[in-house]
Amino acid sequence: MLFRIMFNTAFIKQGEGYILASKLELSPEDIRKDKGSIIPNNFKLTMFFDDFCQTCNPETTEIEDLCKRCQEELGTEEIDDWLRTREIL
Repeated sequence: MLFRIMFNTAFIKQGEGYILASKLELSPEDIRKDKGSIIPNNFKLTMFFDDFCQTCNPETTEIEDLCKRCQEELGTEEIDDWLRTREIL
C-alpha cells in the first residue's frame, strides 16, 4: 500500500465529478514528511466519479422524492434513518 485517502462525498461538486488531492492530504503522515523520497512533493491525485443517477439531485431532492433506483440502492432502513434524522433536526 502506498497511501490512504478518505473523503466525504459531499466534497464532490455537482456537475464536476472529481476530487483533487495533494500530497499534504494523504495518509499516513510520514508520507507527507518524506521530503519527496517516497512520493514527489508536487504529487496530485485526481479521482473521477460518474453520477449514479441522472434523475435525483443530492442537494435538492427530498428523501421521499428519490427515484426507484436510488430508493433501492439506499434501502428501506437507510431511508427510514434519514427521515428520522430529519424529524429530530
